[in-house]
This record gives sequence, structure tokens and C-alpha cells, in this order.
Amino acid sequence: MSKNFQTALSKVAVSLAMLVSGLVSTAQSRNQGRREAPPQRPPRVEGATPRPIRAPESSMPDRQARPFDNSRSGRQDARPDVSRRPPQLQSPDKPVRPRPLPRLKVFPTFYYWDIRYNSIYNDMMFISRRGYIPVTAIPPDTYEIVDYAELPAGWRGYGLVVPPGESVIINLEHPNRGWFRLIICDTWGQAVPGGLNSTMPQFEPRLTYKNPGVEAKAIYLIVDDPGWMSNEGSPYTIEIERSWEPDLVPVNQNLIVSGIWGIDRSINAKFRGPVLVMPGFK
Repeated sequence: MSKNFQTALSKVAVSLAMLVSGLVSTAQSRNQGRREAPPQRPPRVEGATPRPIRAPESSMPDRQARPFDNSRSGRQDARPDVSRRPPQLQSPDKPVRPRPLPRLKVFPTFYYWDIRYNSIYNDMMFISRRGYIPVTAIPPDTYEIVDYAELPAGWRGYGLVVPPGESVIINLEHPNRGWFRLIICDTWGQAVPGGLNSTMPQFEPRLTYKNPGVEAKAIYLIVDDPGWMSNEGSPYTIEIERSWEPDLVPVNQNLIVSGIWGIDRSINAKFRGPVLVMPGFK
């Protein structure tokens, strides 16, 4: 065998070896680039409830160990509706004096009277949780009351019992009548229908109330004096005109003690009843 032939065979063998090595490398790289197919999920069965996914017990909060404290969070319960009767938190065992209210220095307007009533109503709801609101019971045979407002609150309350189907007219007289207002409230301090009619533009503190029920009812009169026009030297006079005869239609004065009110007579009040005339005198 010649030397040239041996050299040619050697070159062919080297070329074949290189070709085989390249084919093996290409096959390995293709196998490495392929990804395994994800496992197939089992088919869903109709009607079967899926299992909930739950976190490990160590990551779940301990709700029983940490109760929610409403007082620490600063949240407050929803404000009660003023159209409903406010609950009384404790028994009315003592009178509570009304809190001071700012004195009015200009002539009151219609808008002011609305704000004033809201202030008095809110004040009554506040003090009724500490005791009862003192009112002066009006005797059945009284037709005039001379008194003045409690300062610095600027108002005073009176209690009156009206028989069923009867009516009463209440009028206030004072040199400065336009600075006063009359309010008739129920047992929970809310104005009755028509109990806020004593306002402008009439400038007359005068109200009429009729008991529409079939039982005697206690009403509460508030004399509002925001300008402090009444005092010991210049009291107001409340005139009461009834549609019934007190001697013929007796009423139970104990009805006045109900709701947020309690009897605590004003030491300054002076009552005037009918004058008894003896036979032979004029």
C-alpha cells in the first residue's frame, strides 16, 4: 500500500469521527432544550364541592386570643333617632339643673328659634341621664303664674294635666313679649304637634293645646327666655284658660311625674287662683 493511499484513509477516518461527534452533540443539546409536560389534572366531577384552600395553622391569626375592643378603637354607636323616645338610663331619683346657655343680645329671629329649640332639646336629653328635669306642677285651680326664668339656662318648665278631649290656652305677658317663646313638650321632651307655633311673625308667646286621646295626658310647658328679660324685678305672667271646670273634672297630678320630668316647684313661682267671695261681701 502506497504512502499516499494511507494518508487519504487517515483523512477520511478523521472526517468521519468529527461528523459522528457533531451529530452526538446536536442530539444531546436538543434533548436538554425540551421540557417535561405538566401532569394532567383529573377530570372535574359534576356536583362535587371543591375543597377550600387553607393556610397553615401557624400563619392564621388567633381571633379568640385577640378580641375586638370597640371602646379602644374610638368608635361610637350610631346616634339614636331623635324621633323615637330616648331610653332613660337610670331612675329619676334626683333633680338636675339645666346647663348654662349663652345669652341672646339681639332680637331673636325665626331661624334662631329653631336653633334654640335644638339646643334645649339636646340639653334635656343630656341631663335626663343624670336625673330628672325639674318642673313646677300647675295646680288644677290656677289661672295665673308669676315667675321668671332660671338663669343662666334662660328657660323654665311647668307641668299640666289635660283631661281627654279638653283644650287649654296658654298666654305669656311681659313688657318684652317678643323675646319670649312658649314650647309644649311630651313626656320625653319632644315638641307636640303645634307646640312650636309660638314664634315670629306673630311676636305673641301664645299656644293652644287639645288632648286628642281618651285618657288624661300630662304636657310640659317651657318658657324660653334667651335674652334673660325676666328677673325678680320684672317677672313674666302665664295666663291659663281651660275648657273644663277643675272642680267638675278632677285630674291626677301624679301623671306629671313621667318620662324625663319630675316635680320640683320653683321657689319664685306665685300662683293665683279664683278669689272666693263670702256671702254678703262684694
